[in-house]
Amino acid sequence: MFLDLRRKIGLTENRFLIDSSAWIEYFKGTNLGKKVKEILEDSNNQILTPKIVIAEVTSKIARSGQDPTEAFLAIESFSIQINEKQEYFFEAGVEHAKLRQKFEEISLADALIKVLAEKNNAKIVTKDFHLKGKNTIFIG
Repeated sequence: MFLDLRRKIGLTENRFLIDSSAWIEYFKGTNLGKKVKEILEDSNNQILTPKIVIAEVTSKIARSGQDPTEAFLAIESFSIQINEKQEYFFEAGVEHAKLRQKFEEISLADALIKVLAEKNNAKIVTKDFHLKGKNTIFIG
């Protein structure tokens, strides 16, 4: 389950940012989660997970009455360090304002995920329809 060296040092071309909804499906072991599992377990893929996603997944699992430690360790073992520059948070705020005109209920975290995927040249893996687009693998 641990990253191989190619993944860790960035010698792959396939970059995927796994969002909270995709991680949750993976941890539940659902059919949607099986699609995520294929991406995670392909050693040709680099997996990116923003810090906000770790917080969202941890919260969801803890609220269900389970210990989120194992999920955290799994996310950490699959994921490489992601570039989360401060200016990306500014851009996410601007993006959130734009997206709110189209999707009233879209979260700031979704806007941040969108910006981070673009800045890190990654495809978003999600079941969140707000994030559907050309650089998205929609599992839902």
